[in-house]
Amino acid sequence: MPKNVNVFINSEGDSTTRNNVPDWLIHFDIRWTDNEGQPHQRAEDEYFLLLLNWLRTNHPTQAKEVMENLAFRIARVKYGIDAKMGI
Repeated sequence: MPKNVNVFINSEGDSTTRNNVPDWLIHFDIRWTDNEGQPHQRAEDEYFLLLLNWLRTNHPTQAKEVMENLAFRIARVKYGIDAKMGI
C-alpha cells in the first residue's frame, strides 16, 4: 500500500461554466511513496464537475457515495440544520 501520501489542494473560480453551472478549478499537488519505496509527485489542474463526471464514468459506486455525501452536507448548510442546533 502506498505510504506518505500527501494531497495539497488549492482552488479558484475562473468564470468557467458547464451548461450554465459554474465550475471550479482545482490545483492538485500530490506526493506519495509507492510499494517499492519510490517517491512520486504529480501536479494537475482539474475542474470539479469534470472530476465528478470522470468518477461517475469510471467508478460509479464511489461516485454515488461521494455525491450523496456532498448532497447531505449541502442540505445541512442550505436548511441551516447545524446553525439551528448551535453547532
